[in-house]
Parts: sequence; structure tokens; C-alpha cells
Amino acid sequence: MIKKIPTGVQFFDETYGGMYPGRSLMVTARHGGGKTVMGIQFIAQGLRDKERCLLLSARPAEDVALKASAFGIPVVEAIEAGEFIILEYKEYVPGRDREDELKLPKDSFLQLKHIIEDQQIKRLVLDTVLPWVALDDESRLAEHIFSFIRVFQRIGVTSLLTMPKPASPPAHKLRKLIEDVVPVSLTLDQDANNGPRTLVVDKYLGATRGPKSMPFVIEPDIGMVDPATAARKAAGAKGISNAPTPTEKKGFAGVLLGAKKNDTGSSPPPPRKPPQINFRDAVKGR
Repeated sequence: MIKKIPTGVQFFDETYGGMYPGRSLMVTARHGGGKTVMGIQFIAQGLRDKERCLLLSARPAEDVALKASAFGIPVVEAIEAGEFIILEYKEYVPGRDREDELKLPKDSFLQLKHIIEDQQIKRLVLDTVLPWVALDDESRLAEHIFSFIRVFQRIGVTSLLTMPKPASPPAHKLRKLIEDVVPVSLTLDQDANNGPRTLVVDKYLGATRGPKSMPFVIEPDIGMVDPATAARKAAGAKGISNAPTPTEKKGFAGVLLGAKKNDTGSSPPPPRKPPQINFRDAVKGR
């Protein structure tokens, strides 16, 4: 039997068994559709399974940490223990650069690969994946995407890749090329005027059954859940609450650089800080 691991989204895991370890899962949604929420749940599951996790986001690292804390993730403890790293795309200012136009310096992927291997990362979230896969030379796009995703598979990291819902022919082509390579592809959809949300299974390699779409809601303290679970929580059912664990107030920069404890309980010197990826330099250099 082919092994699967949970994504952290319970209703999806119960239906499909989770995702394949060491492979990539693509999540597509419009702004506010739940991409980051699913990424955080994916990280939370990894931490519960004692896996080292890395999340790279265009959002400020402090904001990601606060959002994760609201989901009950003990962020301070996880970072101090060296189990969770949050990196942000340096100097990115929303509104000044379009997400689908951002490019990274040429050595950025080598930096990312080094971080993954050096820190022994097992779960990775790229929120968003677009800057890593977009190329000006479309003739090399399919080869580039294939090589990019296969690297994660070779080094054994399970990755969740997010991208905004395509709004142009080139964006649709890019999404299709990624979907051709990854074994699992999902779309988080929502009706107009903030109507019902739906998780759509666009591709699940090896699945012989299961619904193609599943309704869900986003609860502030637990993330993506099916409506029945949300209703039980609203009614005060026991065992649903995942209230944040109180943590010591501490500057995030200090947390990121905090010493890791080894098995003997002693604290070795802080690990080398992973380099930040600079969006601004990349944009200026185009």
C-alpha cells in the first residue's frame, strides 16, 4: 500500500488519506481564499508529527507567526527548538509589485535548497510559488517547472505550493504546467459576495474514489473545517476548541535566532540565520 501523510485539513485527510510524502501539493485560490490558512495547517500537522518545517511568505514573518499562533501552534517553542523557520521575501511591499510579476535573483533557489538540506527540513510551504517558476523565456518553462519540483522530491521534502487563481492565458498555462508535474492539485473556491467555500480536487493521482468538491468554512482558531465540525464548535461541543497556547512575550527576531536545545537539554550556539530572499533587488535587476 502506498504511504500517505496527513495535510492537517481533517476533512480532506479523512476522505483522501492525506498526501504523498516527499511530493508536492499545489493549492490555487484567489486572494483571501484560504491558501495561507491551509499552509499553516500543513505546517501545524508537520510539527505534530515531529517534522522540521519551513514557511516562506511574502507576508511579514511576524504576521505569519501571529496568524499561526491564533491556530494554536506554539510558534515560540517551535522556533526556539529549531523545528519551525519562517522567512519572508525581504523588502516586499504589497501594492508596489504585482505578485505574478515578481522574480527572484538567480542564486535564490540554491539558497533555498541549502536551507532545506542544512536545517533538515521535511515540510515546506512556498506561499507563493510564482516567483520560483515564472520565466521570461516560455520555451523553457515546462522544463524549468519539472526540474524545480523534482528537486524537492529528490531531497525528500514534502511541499505545499500556493498560487493565485489564474486571470490570464499565461497564468493558466503556468498553472497547467505545475499541475502536470505534481500528484495532487486543489482549488479553494468561493461564490461571489463571500458565499459558501468549496475545496475542489482538480487532480489526485492514484485516487479511485472520493468527491471532487467538498464544502468548508474557515474558523479563526482552527482553520479550514467542514461545516458540520464548525456547527458543533459553534454549539459548544467538547474537543473542538484549539485555543492558542499562552507563550512568553518575545521579539520575533530573537525567536528566529533562538538557540536550539539538544537531547541533553544544553543549549548550543544559535544556528546560522538563513538568508532572506530579496524581492526588491530582483525587481530592480530585471
